[in-house]
Amino acid sequence: MAQVKAAVPGLMELDLRSNALDAVPAGLQELASLRVVRLNYNKLQTVPPEIYLLERLQVLELSGNLIESLPEEMEDLVRLRELDISGNKLTSIPDHILGLESLQTLVAENNAIESLPEDMHLLKSLMRFDVSTNKITRLPLSMGALPKLQSIDVSSNSLKTIPATLGRCKSIRQMDVRYNDLGEGSAVLAEAVSKSQQIETFCRVPVKQMRDDALTTLDLSYKSIGACGAMVVAHLLEFSKSLKSANLALMQILIIDYHDSCNYTFAKILI
Repeated sequence: MAQVKAAVPGLMELDLRSNALDAVPAGLQELASLRVVRLNYNKLQTVPPEIYLLERLQVLELSGNLIESLPEEMEDLVRLRELDISGNKLTSIPDHILGLESLQTLVAENNAIESLPEDMHLLKSLMRFDVSTNKITRLPLSMGALPKLQSIDVSSNSLKTIPATLGRCKSIRQMDVRYNDLGEGSAVLAEAVSKSQQIETFCRVPVKQMRDDALTTLDLSYKSIGACGAMVVAHLLEFSKSLKSANLALMQILIIDYHDSCNYTFAKILI
């Protein structure tokens, strides 16, 4: 790395993806100007300690490695804005991640994560949160108190409930909760989402366009919108006066028969 530093003393971005690395090159920490480091698709089993010494680092990509845990030193990356740790072997998101106050994007999909920190609201800058395809059984209530959260994907987990506060979070624009087992909680969340004025997309359903009566065709083909998504569609149909046709080809949906305000019965069909 000394030669790299000499040749490009102000190097800001380093891309080492797909090199079968089990460690980073010696002297990486000497590249003090680095803002972006990409180490995706290597054979790293831990987060290289040299990374913690990069005080100006803003983007760190570690997806597709063999990392099992995130050490406490991660909180030293006080300027980090984007962290991608997807496709590793993580079983939890540790509490010390909450010290990353500048973090805007946290992508941790396709791991084996079972739990999240209770005080998620401390990530005050977080805008995008993706923990899809994990083993999470519950979301902390504090998720609904994230002041800047715009996109959350918790699809393909083992969730039984979604905090109602999350559906009422005023900053959220996109939400995906498909492929969970929410049961009766689906109705509560669907009602909250349907009443939300800021959510644009929910489980691939174009909520904002339906609410604004901006569609003449609703195309949900090849999209498994799930129970919650189907309920939201049912709620919003009354606003979609311009809708002329709906494409539901090759997808599994839920037909909803609802009476009064929130009494739902379901029949699963395949079109």
